[in-house]
Amino acid sequence: MGIGTYTSLSKMLLDVKNVEDIGISHIKNINETTEYSYKSIHILALKFLHMLKASGLQPQDELIVLSTDKELGFIIFWACVYGGIRIVFGNNNENSKEQFINF
Repeated sequence: MGIGTYTSLSKMLLDVKNVEDIGISHIKNINETTEYSYKSIHILALKFLHMLKASGLQPQDELIVLSTDKELGFIIFWACVYGGIRIVFGNNNENSKEQFINF
């Protein structure tokens, strides 16, 4: 498939799930990056999706994520894309927790 022919993000990632030499870089800071091949993203996301399903989440359910770990959030995002789970990222700091609880 060429660029622009995918009907969903999950279909695109499934199409490249075995590619080991191309992927996505996670930039932690100016001196540190982590490289993820599309294959490794696929494997990690499916493992996390399995855990989400074992916890009772189903397609169209909503998962609220409060985490400062952007790398973990990246994997959770792809797991939710694969599983059809709606993901909502929150800000995990004291001010946002207070606002979230009061809401």
